[in-house]
Amino acid sequence: MKNVFNVLMNCKKIVFLVFISALISACAQNKAEEKKSDIYDQALEVNQWIWPTLGTKIEFNENEPGINILGERGQDVLAAENGQVVYVGDDLRGYKNLIVIKHNDTFLSAYANNNTVLVNEGDTVLRGNKIATIGEDASSAHLHFEIRKNGISVDPRKLLPPNKPYHDKKRPI
Repeated sequence: MKNVFNVLMNCKKIVFLVFISALISACAQNKAEEKKSDIYDQALEVNQWIWPTLGTKIEFNENEPGINILGERGQDVLAAENGQVVYVGDDLRGYKNLIVIKHNDTFLSAYANNNTVLVNEGDTVLRGNKIATIGEDASSAHLHFEIRKNGISVDPRKLLPPNKPYHDKKRPI
């Protein structure tokens, strides 16, 4: 049973990588038709990203892309950086109400396990804009958050500010 589960998890990762690669290709093809905005011309330095939500715990697994930020169902999800929403949907199993934002020709961010989605494909968002609310799966209420650089998953903690966004009564933000 564990082997079947591992095979399914690996398939899920492969499907997601293929999906993101196809999305990047589609965005690159549409680039010639789009008017380039100053938003995309800005380099994304480490100190420009913000945490997409508050959390009681940050979970990272080297074998999985991205991080899970544990929070409360209905809690705000914010755009971590300026960009354009290039995908909203449920086509990828395991990525409930996925939102993908293209920040420039190099960076994409993905926000999954959303309860309510507040943006549409084509929308321009600014850092800090509310784009969704946290959803809940069988295990917990959390936001799954990924950053991709040239289509490759990077550890978001390396680009986000070092002060972690804890949300509890013991630790102020």
